[in-house]
Amino acid sequence: GTAFPYWRDDEGWSATGQRSEKVDGRSVRTVYYSTPGGGQIRYSIVSGAPIDNAGASYAVTGSGEQRRIVWRRDGHTCVVEAEGVSPAKLESALGLS
Repeated sequence: GTAFPYWRDDEGWSATGQRSEKVDGRSVRTVYYSTPGGGQIRYSIVSGAPIDNAGASYAVTGSGEQRRIVWRRDGHTCVVEAEGVSPAKLESALGLS
């Protein structure tokens, strides 16, 4: 029930593929995006109870332009992994900044 974002008009990022898999018994749907500058984004929505971020609204790991952001959206855990996208731009596109 949770839709993936459409970023082509606002950010110029295009969906390039998708996959579904099981991870630790949870269904995970992932959509792949590419950016005009050659960056890559993987946006995953995880089924089941939300993963705890230790009370934070979202958690960021990684450094430079390689980031992983985990947060709750519409009662689901979402995970975005990005390379070649500035952290500020990524957080803004996700509505987290």
